[in-house]
Amino acid sequence: RNRVKLSRFRVPIMNDSVSMEAMGSRPVKTPKLDEKAMVESKPTSTYARLKGWEPEKDEYIRQYLLFHCQYYETKGFGIEWEKFDYFFNLCNPHDGAPSIFWKKSNEEGIQELTQLAISKHNQENGTNIVFVEHVSANYRFTGHMAHWITFWAIDMSSSYPHVSKLYQAKILHYCGSYQFPIFRVKPTYKEMMAAPFRVKTPLPLHYDIDKPPVVFRRARRGEDPVPGTPFVFTRDGGEHDSDLESDEDEWISE
Repeated sequence: RNRVKLSRFRVPIMNDSVSMEAMGSRPVKTPKLDEKAMVESKPTSTYARLKGWEPEKDEYIRQYLLFHCQYYETKGFGIEWEKFDYFFNLCNPHDGAPSIFWKKSNEEGIQELTQLAISKHNQENGTNIVFVEHVSANYRFTGHMAHWITFWAIDMSSSYPHVSKLYQAKILHYCGSYQFPIFRVKPTYKEMMAAPFRVKTPLPLHYDIDKPPVVFRRARRGEDPVPGTPFVFTRDGGEHDSDLESDEDEWISE
């Protein structure tokens, strides 16, 4: 098979007077994937500090709901890991996680996947997008490996001056086969707010055969929702909303 050549291209910084959100220009200091952090699971790393399955604790359920909302609102790209103490089946591969790629570091694997996504997009759309620098990545393993990668890149086929922009790519990988369901310029907050959507209510959470499941629903008038979410929860197996997730939803089916 043909091997992907990894780009070392770098783009000069634009003048500070240009609005970075409006132009998408790369800031002076951009977070990079830390190769050392990728292979060392330190006590201070995100991967090492996250705790496991504890649904009997209310704080776990509150964070579960916040994670659920962040995942759907950002399509998996924008998880604020500093707000979480628990692992929710999505992981940051560049903050102390063990290697998830065969015979290569997480940094090398993520860069190769990014180049594959860029090459596929260029081939299908006649663009000439060139990789600049990684910003963040998340991954999840079910029947296959799913990756959500955010990176700086520049489209050399666009009109001059060429401007570095934030891109996002979602990549599904299974047995040497790849799918690229998302490849886009990262939407601004204003763009996301212009197209609001309704986060579906999580499915009931079953965790003890002798106890009713944790049930979720939208907060009603006079109720205080879990911070950062529109939801409340109950442990008595009460009623739930009609807009529950289904087996056809992205998060469930991946």
